[in-house]
Amino acid sequence: DSVTVSTPSFPESVKDGTIRFLKKVGDKISADETIAEIETDKTNLSVNSPQGGVIEELLVADGDNVTSGAVVAKVNTAGGGVHPQSAKAG
Repeated sequence: DSVTVSTPSFPESVKDGTIRFLKKVGDKISADETIAEIETDKTNLSVNSPQGGVIEELLVADGDNVTSGAVVAKVNTAGGGVHPQSAKAG
């Protein structure tokens, strides 16, 4: 299962901002953990994951302009996630 991560509601005077990811694909995160920050001309906003899991996909590029409510990432909540290095035959 996976959930999407969206940007928070922006203050009324803010139209968009520049996103900077703090996490990358494959990182384990907990519920409400900050995965990115959005810098606007007025303030900085945190983008938090609604649930814990593993970051499956980043849907916008680091440094892109994003708007309020934009979907920016997918989090795999099944716990397994994508771990190419852990597939060792033993």
